Amino acid sequence: MNVDIVSPQYTFSEYLGFVMMLTIILGGVFQMPLLMVFLSRIGLVQPRAWGKWRRAAVVGNLVFAAVVTPADVMTMLLVTVPMLALYEAGALAARLMAAP
Repeated sequence: MNVDIVSPQYTFSEYLGFVMMLTIILGGVFQMPLLMVFLSRIGLVQPRAWGKWRRAAVVGNLVFAAVVTPADVMTMLLVTVPMLALYEAGALAARLMAAP
């Protein structure tokens, strides 16, 4: 086997850096519903405001997914759809957990 023809494209440190960055970003994204409930509970944001900001959330999630993922529409949608589901779950939880 000729070793000069095959060369690794990525090093282990680049791969590890990518995995760590992805883990931190996804960990932050999955905290979004908790943050939404917290902001609603302390009275900083009214629970109904999350529904009014839905369009801005869709655009923001699409922009975030476009920055995080490579230039591929399918991958961008695979990141956007769960983030939108988390946003909707956070909006619903904020309404259910609203301070009386």
